[in-house]
Amino acid sequence: MKRYGSIWMLAAQNTLWKLLLIWALTFLAELGLIVLAMGRLDYWDGLEYLVSESHAALAAGAGLLATCGVLALNGCDGASSRSRYTLRRLRVDERTLTLCWGGHNALCLLVFWGAQAAWALFLCRFAMAHAAQTPFNDMSLFLAFFRNGFLHSLLPLQEYSRAIRNGIFLLCLGLTAACFSYQQRHGRRGFAILPLSVLTVVSFSQGFAMAETDIALSAVALFTAAGAVWNVWRCYEDEA
Repeated sequence: MKRYGSIWMLAAQNTLWKLLLIWALTFLAELGLIVLAMGRLDYWDGLEYLVSESHAALAAGAGLLATCGVLALNGCDGASSRSRYTLRRLRVDERTLTLCWGGHNALCLLVFWGAQAAWALFLCRFAMAHAAQTPFNDMSLFLAFFRNGFLHSLLPLQEYSRAIRNGIFLLCLGLTAACFSYQQRHGRRGFAILPLSVLTVVSFSQGFAMAETDIALSAVALFTAAGAVWNVWRCYEDEA
């Protein structure tokens, strides 16, 4: 058990400060975009319109891509000599290492999702407090998270298919990021994380009541992640 804890600690040491910096820059960029949109628009009919016109979702997407990049590069050949030494000393099965780091990656993405949802809620309340027009209320906030695709996907309310899709995206992104570093350490190419992360960003801000699309996207993500994990198992057995 101590060995697995060391694996997680190594991944956290390699990624924590980089992720915190990326997330801080992402949230500051979103705040700046919201403030600029409030100054540019003389009147905005609903919080959802302000969020849409601010293009804050683009900053969030860039933050997600950067987060996936940091997680995927963890454990690659460019890692510190200390990391390589620790991996050799632990003598961990590389398949186990990949799954553990996949879980670590998924947890990091879950934290980012939760922090992004809380920050979006703060930005909306900030806009409500500084609106020059008729004051907004809690119903305005509820409608914004119902009507705007980006806000609704962050907090799907009672649309369970969207919450499940998000969870599957997090798990699959985490696994494919870990598979990328495994393939890179062994001189191979495993780029499943690239199309999957782009698909996540492009399709994230869907509208309400699109369960069929959520199911289809979940299936694509699961298929992509399963293929990446299978390649790790196959390559491991070929080298054994």
